[in-house]
Amino acid sequence: MKKHIDGKLIFRLRIFAIIFIIMLGFMIYDIFQQTISFALAGEGLLLGIAIGIIAARMFVTKWHELTNKVVSQIDGVGAVVIVFYALFSVFRNGILGYWLHGATLTAFSFSIIGGIMLGRLLATIHNIKNILSKRGIIY
Repeated sequence: MKKHIDGKLIFRLRIFAIIFIIMLGFMIYDIFQQTISFALAGEGLLLGIAIGIIAARMFVTKWHELTNKVVSQIDGVGAVVIVFYALFSVFRNGILGYWLHGATLTAFSFSIIGGIMLGRLLATIHNIKNILSKRGIIY
């Protein structure tokens, strides 16, 4: 299956997974240090997953006929999603700063970032599996 996926796309998936694991580690540490409650960290993770699934729309995943591989490219709608994603990333602390402060805000931001990476990872893997399934490469 790996031979049917573009190397850049595999690299991007690995980066998403690594960032998610790092953010999950920070999140677990912050929960044990009682910087953030388990419920609030879970809410941040779920919010991040939702944002990540939407952000996965930045890139269109499709089959490239010449290389016989799944590739990912940005399109017009994806460019608009990138703008909103970037705005949220820049103003996240300002938006969330009304409700959370200090270390709790940082911990909540880590849980959102982890969720975003997990959401993007899951959505992209889902798209890849759909494409490979339609091609009869996986079942």
